[in-house]
Amino acid sequence: MNAPDLGRLERVELRSQWADEARHFTPWLAQMDNVNLLGEALGLALEVESVERPVGPFSADIVCRTAQEGHYVLIENQLERTDHTHLGQLLTHAAGLSSDHITVVWIARRFTEEHRSALDWLNNMTPSEVNFFGIEIELWKIGDSPAAPRFSIVSKPNDWSKTIRQSVQGGGHNEVQQLYLEYWAAFREWAEQKSLPLALGKPSTDGSIGAGTLRSGIWENAVASKDKAEIRVQIWTHTEQFFREWEQNKDVIDAALPLPELAHITQGQGIQSPLAPRCRR
Repeated sequence: MNAPDLGRLERVELRSQWADEARHFTPWLAQMDNVNLLGEALGLALEVESVERPVGPFSADIVCRTAQEGHYVLIENQLERTDHTHLGQLLTHAAGLSSDHITVVWIARRFTEEHRSALDWLNNMTPSEVNFFGIEIELWKIGDSPAAPRFSIVSKPNDWSKTIRQSVQGGGHNEVQQLYLEYWAAFREWAEQKSLPLALGKPSTDGSIGAGTLRSGIWENAVASKDKAEIRVQIWTHTEQFFREWEQNKDVIDAALPLPELAHITQGQGIQSPLAPRCRR
């Protein structure tokens, strides 16, 4: 048996593709396909709101919103090793947005141990509505192939610890909200242990949690119904074109659902069935 002819991964210098952070890397990352790639690593469905957004006398590299909840996601870019200047910038920009729910993402070529520890400390000290991610970016290629980016998480929120702490402290939630918060934290931990192909968002106090981006403009959620004692998958979009395609193929979609007699599609509610996708605008 002949040995397979395999290529070799080669690291590509970031500056060979993006000479300048503000003029090259930030506009590249703000494109829908690329911010979706970052969103997959974070477990968040992101929608870019602004680039180089003014925050007082300063400007934030990229400001996004989560597609479902509309919470702020602040992205600070750095194509070199992390430094104190960028740490101060991301904290200043986060404070300037004045939001109770915010995720701060620091992207860099390499994180020093001190800055990774600083983000871990911030995650431990802040409430569950405030989250910090440290992301290292790399470029790789095989032979003459185009360079491909890879986002690696080096610091992330400990959602389970935050959930337990919030539960003990009361968190200002009613009984149902607290139940959902603890359920989604346990569900996310279980999914990670099972290595399920889900990019789950942070635990929430309502009946759904973001489960990832299927493609540009289409997202999926996991939905738990307390009253019906069921969990289902939801697929949704803001894009008119996708919704009309689903509507035109209603019969095909109905036939693929486990319980087609219970499924229906309307502009307000979309396709819906227990243990089946739900599509909405």
